[in-house]
Amino acid sequence: MPRLVDGLEQVFTSLGIVGAGYKLFFFETTTTTPKTTYSDSAFTIPNTNPVICDSTGRPEFDIWGSDISSYKLILGTPDSIIGNINPIITIDPIDNVITNSIIDINPLPAAYWGVTTGDSTDYILNPALVPITSYDNKQCFFIDFHTPCGILPTININDIGQINLKKYTGQGTKAALLAGDVQAQRYIATIDGVDCVILNPRTQILYLGKPPTITIVNGVVDLTNSASNYLIDTEAAAATDNLDTINGGAAEQMIVVGSVDDAKDVVLRHNVGNIWNPAKLDITLGLTTDKVELLYSSALSKWIVVAYPPSTTTLYFESAEQDITQAGSLTIPHGLKINGVGAIPKKYLGYLICKSAEGGYAAGDETRVADYDTNDNGIGHGITIVPDAINLFIRYGTSPGVFDILRKDNGTNLSIIANKWKLIIRASLNF
Repeated sequence: MPRLVDGLEQVFTSLGIVGAGYKLFFFETTTTTPKTTYSDSAFTIPNTNPVICDSTGRPEFDIWGSDISSYKLILGTPDSIIGNINPIITIDPIDNVITNSIIDINPLPAAYWGVTTGDSTDYILNPALVPITSYDNKQCFFIDFHTPCGILPTININDIGQINLKKYTGQGTKAALLAGDVQAQRYIATIDGVDCVILNPRTQILYLGKPPTITIVNGVVDLTNSASNYLIDTEAAAATDNLDTINGGAAEQMIVVGSVDDAKDVVLRHNVGNIWNPAKLDITLGLTTDKVELLYSSALSKWIVVAYPPSTTTLYFESAEQDITQAGSLTIPHGLKINGVGAIPKKYLGYLICKSAEGGYAAGDETRVADYDTNDNGIGHGITIVPDAINLFIRYGTSPGVFDILRKDNGTNLSIIANKWKLIIRASLNF
């Protein structure tokens, strides 16, 4: 008179949750013919078939049978009926009550929930073997997406209601899935009680493969977060588009951008939206130019230009040593440019290089030129520098020594001897 199932044993779902309402079906071994079990060892009180588990996952009755080897046991979900069980597990025959107890039916916590239907932004999933009735923060599962996702997708599981599909940013936050973050393949997901989070979304390593193309719309582009290397396209009717704002970005994130079409230039505009160029200049991107690197500053909420196309951009200039002549003038090409276009420097200063010891200075010493001034007789000291996009125009003062500086040894005034010094000019596009 063996006991087939002890009433204290519990049934669990594929998620490790108590299997409330799950059903135990009994059949003749190797057949689909129902076989009666009993709730007493004398076989006088027949059980229902199936035997239903209560709210704790335990069978309603003790389950006894005359010959354990003649029974087949199938565990089904709450909506299972004879002829349509959708079995969780089958034991045929029940020939060892110890090694084949109901405890052995407890599946792994992470289960396969099946393939989605619906569309790319509103997925539907009805996992027949996992009849969940609510979302909680312990559900973890594998899922096959039937089509790549669009932007900001949702999923509705077992008609519980739509829930947002998201991913982790790697910086302690969640972000919505964007177009292409999941493809038509299998992923692992977890429901955290608020969102359905895809744990292995599609990613793209810097410079790996062809960069994704994103299109300017009214001066704005939205990062897909699937890459750090982007090609920017203009709107369909535009020959040239201004790019003012780049949506997306996390602290210290770096991206590289370039134009997808040389016939339609993209102009990165300085400080109109959230793009900041330290040179305070717009940057024109064409297909033949190198890429521009930007760094996101969360403190400023801006994308900072940190690297220019090296072959077409010059940010710094230092002149050769120049002779110093009273009231003389110089025109020095500086060669500063952005993307091949001459640019006016934002910073330009003169420096004196000592060639022969004077005033406590040794040969090779360097000091910055003080701002020009005039004395009571209208005699000018120093230089004036006037830049344009090509040249630095320089005029020396009319003082016989041209420059008055402070002596290095005692701080008193020194009107230099011009042939003991040389002048150099340094200029930069960085402010």
